[in-house]
Amino acid sequence: MTEPIKMDSFSSDRPIENEETDRFQRSDFAKRLVRLVKARGHEDCLVVGLYGTWGEGKTSVIRILDKLLTTEQIATTYRFNPWTYKEENTLLRDFFHGLAKVLQHELLKPGQKLTGFLKKYGGVLSSIPYVGDALEGATQSLDDVSAEELKQALADGLRTYPKPIVIFLDDIDRLSREEVHAVFRLVKLTGDLPNVTYVLCFDDEMVAAAIGDRFGQGGISAGRDFLEKVIQVPLRLPRIPVHGECGLKSFALDELQKVLTNCGVDLSEEQVAEFRGEFDSAIVPALITPREVIRYANALSFTLPMLHGEVNTVDLMLFEAIRVFYPGHHKFISDERDMFLASFSKPFKEEQDQEKIKRFKHRIDELGRGLSTKADDGVRKLIEHLFPRTSEAFNGRNYVAGPWKKWYKEQRIASPEYFQRYLSYTVPKGELQDLQLVQELSEIGNERVDAGEVVKRLVQQSSHREFLRKLDARIPDMEHVKAQQLATAIVRNANLFPEAFTFMNLGFDSPRRLAANATVQLVMRVPQHEQRAAMKSLITSCEDFDMAMAIEWDLGDEERKGAVEQALLTTVQTELRAIAIARSEGRPFFVAQPNFARRLLHHWSTADAAGVRDYVDKALLSDHTAAIALLKSLTPEIRSTSHPEPYLTDFTKADFDKCVAYCDCSLLSEKLREDIGLHQDLTVEPIWYDRDPGQSDINIARQFMHWQRDGIPPS
Repeated sequence: MTEPIKMDSFSSDRPIENEETDRFQRSDFAKRLVRLVKARGHEDCLVVGLYGTWGEGKTSVIRILDKLLTTEQIATTYRFNPWTYKEENTLLRDFFHGLAKVLQHELLKPGQKLTGFLKKYGGVLSSIPYVGDALEGATQSLDDVSAEELKQALADGLRTYPKPIVIFLDDIDRLSREEVHAVFRLVKLTGDLPNVTYVLCFDDEMVAAAIGDRFGQGGISAGRDFLEKVIQVPLRLPRIPVHGECGLKSFALDELQKVLTNCGVDLSEEQVAEFRGEFDSAIVPALITPREVIRYANALSFTLPMLHGEVNTVDLMLFEAIRVFYPGHHKFISDERDMFLASFSKPFKEEQDQEKIKRFKHRIDELGRGLSTKADDGVRKLIEHLFPRTSEAFNGRNYVAGPWKKWYKEQRIASPEYFQRYLSYTVPKGELQDLQLVQELSEIGNERVDAGEVVKRLVQQSSHREFLRKLDARIPDMEHVKAQQLATAIVRNANLFPEAFTFMNLGFDSPRRLAANATVQLVMRVPQHEQRAAMKSLITSCEDFDMAMAIEWDLGDEERKGAVEQALLTTVQTELRAIAIARSEGRPFFVAQPNFARRLLHHWSTADAAGVRDYVDKALLSDHTAAIALLKSLTPEIRSTSHPEPYLTDFTKADFDKCVAYCDCSLLSEKLREDIGLHQDLTVEPIWYDRDPGQSDINIARQFMHWQRDGIPPS
């Protein structure tokens, strides 16, 4: 369903090699170092420290510097990577052997003696153990030549070497503490060799902390003191500006545009404006180095194709920004979703949960302590934008729950139904893929596509609730012909939407009721002058009478007053009554279909009081079971937590008044005496259960007789 990920859309975060790819003008800094190398003589060793945090471009600087020095034949360069050496002796030996190989290419035959000295000197040093910075066993030798004699001979050779030698040691701050110590011992031991310039690249704060415990009083201050003794030219890499053509903000926007283009994502003007507002306030203050930008761009290159069409694109881009730039906040959101998706009010009370608000604000304050004021304010604003209910905690105001449906329709992260997708980068099992739904619905209307089969397939691949919930969000934008076909498909598959009742939801959100609601909404998409015909056709084609009654119930809901013409509702009710009578095959419909009689009789009486009395009186005369069936159909049916199955309660005065409206009550009481009174005494005072179970046919008849006799409420 989604487009394949294009591998070239990922940035490798490789250091730059030349001026042409130098976006942040690091080459200017490198050229200044070239002048430094050219200006110094051959006598002394120079140790340059290039300081900067991870990702600021230290490696890029030395690569540009290396290229400038070698291209212009200013110096011989040697890049030594201490990462690959775990033992100090190996580090020393291979350092000199590697340097010898580099010089081997530069020297003519008479000068080859120098490379031999380098190899011998490295071998001697690697065989001598260290205690701190002091040598033990300094009298040891190789081929009867002492280390000092070798060093002096090496110095003489280096002094006469025709070009400066520049040695680069990068990523020192990524080494272990012991490895950092070893590198600096190497520099100290060889730091007096002439005609050599060391360029050491590292984060000075990290390295000072790593080596500080070996010197003086320990700690980072002692580490800084040591660095001052070793580093002769400390240089801090200039911070990359955030703003401007060569700034991090411009770089980030360019990288994001590349990602969107490669992933085939096209944002609307409104989406761009929404993203840019949060980008400027929350992401820009967190931009420190190009590395964070590249990590963010790569994260989006991975997630956007995976969740294309399944989440809100802008929300995904912003939530990934929280993950990359504010990982602590991201973990808080991931671990405590209730803080961001649920209300800060107490359940069933118009009162804020102050304890929950206190915990939320305390954690946000903790996470903001290491941030700049702008970054802290920005990420708070971003969280409130993504999770609007947090405004209850941030601003102390109650939040109206109205937008839930809008969040769901727009696939927002604030919607509980979509939240998990943003964390797992996939559609959870059992949920319907939005792209699949869109694709399947788009095919309805094609003469080769059976809309009923589409509905069946979508329900079976997810669940009835999931399908209806997804469909509900798309109905307002659906073309009316497609909407009518889909409504027909739903009622013809009524068996897929059972009437699942639970006490807590009272059946109002059962699959059957939700399907009826969706059907009514779909028909309301039809032009108003065509709605009566469309609804009549729909009701007629509905084989499941329970579904047809659920549609009528939803159509007559109080919430639809003003939106539904009375003529449309009357048409449906008349059609349902006709269907009920026809399907009863000559028997009274309140005998054949008692579950729907109460509502059918009410609507019939409202529309045609004389007609319903005539029908019921004739039924009482023709069917000996009609009398008690009528009373039972008018007796309220209830449930309780202790009795979840429906049962009949008391026949009340209000129910008796309905009988008066629907039939001749003298005839009804006569038929009751004929049908039941022959075996039971109907004059006995009835039992009043007051919502308790236990009701019986004879007791209902006695309750009716009670109301007819004196109409006095039971004591």
